[in-house]
Amino acid sequence: MKTDRIGALLTEVNSMLDVIRNKVTQDVRHVTSEYVCEILGIVDDHGQRIEEMLIEVEQDVMRLERLITNKKDFYETRLEEVKVEDPEVASMGTGAERLNRAKYKLRDLSKEIKDLEQELRETERLGKILIQRNKGLDRTRSSVNRQNEATIQSAKYLNLNYRATSEAFVDEGIEELKENSDFE
Repeated sequence: MKTDRIGALLTEVNSMLDVIRNKVTQDVRHVTSEYVCEILGIVDDHGQRIEEMLIEVEQDVMRLERLITNKKDFYETRLEEVKVEDPEVASMGTGAERLNRAKYKLRDLSKEIKDLEQELRETERLGKILIQRNKGLDRTRSSVNRQNEATIQSAKYLNLNYRATSEAFVDEGIEELKENSDFE
């Protein structure tokens, strides 16, 4: 995966996380069921996109590994051919001199292999970053669910207190009516 593509994916992931950070509130008073659904929807969408990116990265890693293996095999074959068939290389005195001269003639191919290996390392690092970001989304999902649970518990508590207060108020009102009325 080329460096510019890696940069584009990282920028996309960081902007996803910014969207979530800007949406998530720590104030439980502002948490509604619509809010929770919206945040979980955003988190799920971003999680799905990161999963797609991970698949793309894995495919690219496999492609690069195959390409590197093929290039290395080709390099080794060409190295032996150049040592034997190239008149300039074959005329050199020692085996070490012939090997060094053949490597020099194949330096472009060697650089291409090193560049591919660097690209592979960068792509693998991107995969690790995406996995970390996906774990972060999982933690965000858990946090939003905890906020939702806290909201539900608060609502239940408030509702129970309201009911208890209302029932006590009604009971007091009935007693007061009984005391002040002629009806029994």
